[in-house]
Amino acid sequence: MTILNKLVGHNLIAGLILTIVIQPGLANTPRAEELGLGDNPEDITAADASFAQTPAEEAPESNSEPESDAAEIEDVNDTLRIVVTATRTEENILDVPRSVTVINREQIEQQLAFTNNLSDILGRLVPGLSPPTLQANTRGLTLRGRNAQVLVDGVPQNANSGAVSELNGIAPDAIERIEIVPGASAIYGDGATGGIINIITRTPVEAGTVYDISAGTRVGLTSVEEDSFGYNLRLGVAAADEKADGRLTFTYDANNAQFDADGDRIPPETGISDSNRLGLLAKLGYDLDEQQRLGLTYSFYKDALESTFASDLSIFDIPGIQTARAVRIGNISYDAEPELINHVINLTYRNTDLLGSQLDAQLYYLDQESVGTFSDLRPTGLLDIFPLFPEIFQSRNEVSELGARLQLETPLGNSASILWGADYSQEENEIAALFLEGDAFDENLELNIVDEFSLFPKYEIDSLGLFAQAKWDITDQWQISGGLRYDNFDFSVNDYELAFPFGESRG
Repeated sequence: MTILNKLVGHNLIAGLILTIVIQPGLANTPRAEELGLGDNPEDITAADASFAQTPAEEAPESNSEPESDAAEIEDVNDTLRIVVTATRTEENILDVPRSVTVINREQIEQQLAFTNNLSDILGRLVPGLSPPTLQANTRGLTLRGRNAQVLVDGVPQNANSGAVSELNGIAPDAIERIEIVPGASAIYGDGATGGIINIITRTPVEAGTVYDISAGTRVGLTSVEEDSFGYNLRLGVAAADEKADGRLTFTYDANNAQFDADGDRIPPETGISDSNRLGLLAKLGYDLDEQQRLGLTYSFYKDALESTFASDLSIFDIPGIQTARAVRIGNISYDAEPELINHVINLTYRNTDLLGSQLDAQLYYLDQESVGTFSDLRPTGLLDIFPLFPEIFQSRNEVSELGARLQLETPLGNSASILWGADYSQEENEIAALFLEGDAFDENLELNIVDEFSLFPKYEIDSLGLFAQAKWDITDQWQISGGLRYDNFDFSVNDYELAFPFGESRG
């Protein structure tokens, strides 16, 4: 019989983050006037990327300025019109007391010529971000030394189970831009002590219909072999009229084998090689009237490992520290294919004038299942210490989350405002070990599941966060802001049986 153990903590975890920043502003300064930048939100706007993903306006043309000054104005405008996640609402980016890094579509396209691993792309372009080396997962990824919360169109990707696939749930070809805001704040909790990495998917066009078709290939230059070539394909269509807009993007990427600087093959377990990636992004938007807008997004992503190579386990017999290397083992027949499948449904609503406040609401559902490649413990010597461990096993991680976000931006006079709201999520996690038959693998390269146990039991976390963030423009050059956040968590777990028991029996 399964007994439900529940830990309820109405005050189990309460977080308080208070940040007061007094900074000189640039708006309405001589430098801003010299560049032709006023305090009009149409000139320099930082919109909420969590809920509203509106494209930036085109830079204004100028025929009266010299060519160099016009280029300078355009460059500055391009920088200042970026949509960021710093405050979850619209404001002039000059008033954001943060260092914000934005990776635009052009930069993403440039990096995709070398790699489609999002972790590597961020590591090359984001100051203070430390990604793992040659890994598709985010184990060890930090932003200024602390963990960062990853969002896709405002939907959190960080699982409480410790899954490390936050950046491997969407195709890079479906990304419009990536915004990185380092540092904690009161408006984001749940693992955002290092800051926010917000991934914004591609937006529809302003009017008409646009088709997008592209194809390409990549090759590793340190070892040009048959499987060192990779291929990618993108098909997309976007359309809009006065009331509605939409986008549909399909991506396919066959990852090639990867080789290091010495020409040695990198084992496929890293997740950056020998895999097929399939992505689908569908977005719809509808303007109910001039103040109200509905948005619906569905994202599907599948990353499947397909390789005849694996890590060479004979290096365990060599004294000292050895470099991992790959060895050809042939086509493996899996009961559970090593792959990651990610589904996200995201519904948003905006009302720009609700009793004088701007309301943003979001309802989302995330479902993710990942199965790892096999691990063979026989050459490691662990079975001599723990004889009840399985000889060969795979891990399977299942995550599902239903969440809602509600926020209001309320003006307090002409120079102050308060952003306040609530975040709620209900998350279920389970990590299991799949025990595999060793003899069938040795004889026929078959990985048959003979049993399944919990590495971590299936559990549920209900979380509720309440926040308020206020700001006051003391003058045109000085601003003070501060925030408060409270988080409450309820945790429940079923009885379970250990996958790797340390006693004499699993019972």
